[in-house]
Amino acid sequence: IHENNITSSNLVFLSVFLKLLNSIISDTNVKEVFISIFFIVCLGFLIRRGHNGVKYVLSISIVFGLLFYIPLLINYIKNSPINAIISICQSIVQIAATVLLFMIPKKAKTL
Repeated sequence: IHENNITSSNLVFLSVFLKLLNSIISDTNVKEVFISIFFIVCLGFLIRRGHNGVKYVLSISIVFGLLFYIPLLINYIKNSPINAIISICQSIVQIAATVLLFMIPKKAKTL
């Protein structure tokens, strides 16, 4: 397992923490939050175990997520700037985790 897998999974778990924090502050549907967190945690564990295909799933999830993210972000900026800041941080962390996965060489050195 490459060190980027470990760092990337740590970033994914940080993203979960930010999601929880954002959900506590905002008025969010608990069922949607639970499903989202479950999905992100599963991806984090698969990344930590070194599954290569997860980077593609994460990339597609981020692209689709960003499509729905823009209207939500505009709403957050208007109504709750703190939620907007947390949401932007969460997106940056997820993108960084994905970039790290794509930076793993084909024949990676193991820890």
